[in-house]
Amino acid sequence: MPIDLGERALGDGAPCLVIAEIGSNHDGSLERALALVDVAVEAGADAVKFQSFQAATLLARRRPVPGGGWQPAPAYPVLERLEVPAEWHAALRDRATARGALFLSTPFDESRAALLAALGVPAFKVASGDLTHVPLLRRIGGYGRPVLLSTGLATPAEVEAALAAIDVGAGGRARRPAVVLLHCVSLYPLRPGDANLRALGTLAARFGLPVGWSDHSPGHALALAALTLGACVIEKHLTDDRRRPGPDHSFAMEPHEFRAMVAAIREVEAALGDGDKVPRAGEAEERTWARRAIFAARPLQAGTVLEARDLKIVRPAIGLPPAALADAVGRRLRRPLEVDEPLAAEDWT
Repeated sequence: MPIDLGERALGDGAPCLVIAEIGSNHDGSLERALALVDVAVEAGADAVKFQSFQAATLLARRRPVPGGGWQPAPAYPVLERLEVPAEWHAALRDRATARGALFLSTPFDESRAALLAALGVPAFKVASGDLTHVPLLRRIGGYGRPVLLSTGLATPAEVEAALAAIDVGAGGRARRPAVVLLHCVSLYPLRPGDANLRALGTLAARFGLPVGWSDHSPGHALALAALTLGACVIEKHLTDDRRRPGPDHSFAMEPHEFRAMVAAIREVEAALGDGDKVPRAGEAEERTWARRAIFAARPLQAGTVLEARDLKIVRPAIGLPPAALADAVGRRLRRPLEVDEPLAAEDWT
């Protein structure tokens, strides 16, 4: 069954959902964040996604030093600077909605999950690193909205445990929210040799859930491959300038690259078709001119007992099909045939 994300259907033959992961590429500026929403929509994204974290609930302020002791965590001030403040969220949602895109964000703690729920997000994204954050998964499950669950770093057993936690939050399996499992490899940037895209099929077969691809690789070749392997969601980082400082800019797509990816996704999507192996509408005439039939290889008189050398199998298919050759040999012609005249069943006795 398709999954409803607001007014957007997902899976079961619906168009692939293309998510522009803006993440922390706003660089601490609401003006940049809003501008990146516009950039994403203009590049063809169906949804824009941010990261709703608070440094204090995400990272310890200090880290151990090899050989003993502690030092300040260098990433902590970076995360503080890149937080999406609570008061930005409504403005970002409204900008995305006004531009016809879904607004999504990844909550990294229960309070941010509550904030997003109050804002009416159509789905929750769970980061790969939080696949084992059982309290957060239970809270998200309790909202009853679709969950996009990234599976980077995870084993199948850990994915199963995460789904169980979402179940518990939802009050049991009968109430589990719709879940899309996003295959992901948590390497930045991702080398194609590490992508293991066949894991999309493994996840779909083992868990019976729709799957998607959260992509950190350069270019869009892997996104297209994932689409052909059944991904109904493609997530890709987006920036307006890959040269900017910041943790996510260097492996993000620039707008022209994202636009080319979306165009390629839609082209491949159209090419995939419905899977039924039947001639397409435009092939009817080509079937006649590309296939063969049985024709006279030389002038033949009425009463001729046909031999193989009297006949040839050539295009177009306007006479008896090639499979009838064995039946034709040894039959007596009822009428004369000119060279290159097709043979019909009523022409012999």
